[in-house]
Amino acid sequence: MDAFKIAFALVGLASSIFYSLKADDIHLWPHRDDVPKKMKTSWWIHQYWLNFVGSATGWAAAYYFVFYRLLCAGFSFELKDIFPLLVALLGITGLLPYTLSKLTSIVGQ
Repeated sequence: MDAFKIAFALVGLASSIFYSLKADDIHLWPHRDDVPKKMKTSWWIHQYWLNFVGSATGWAAAYYFVFYRLLCAGFSFELKDIFPLLVALLGITGLLPYTLSKLTSIVGQ
């Protein structure tokens, strides 16, 4: 079981690094030229950091869900499992930062 946990964490780390390095190619490729030249470096750093943290958060939520909820003896899906599952799915797919930005724009209105 410990080897599986380590492998899971390594896959999550590798995926988070991938999403941080390829964030602009994956999510913003058509709009890349819209960023002013003087902002490109800071924009890229922000995108890398934001997408790494989003993906890592998703993998951490998945780790919690799999190892502390799903594989526990007598698992039964409860209402409290929806939040970590949703965070895991959004984070692993790279959509957590986008979703949070949309939610904050809705709440801020």
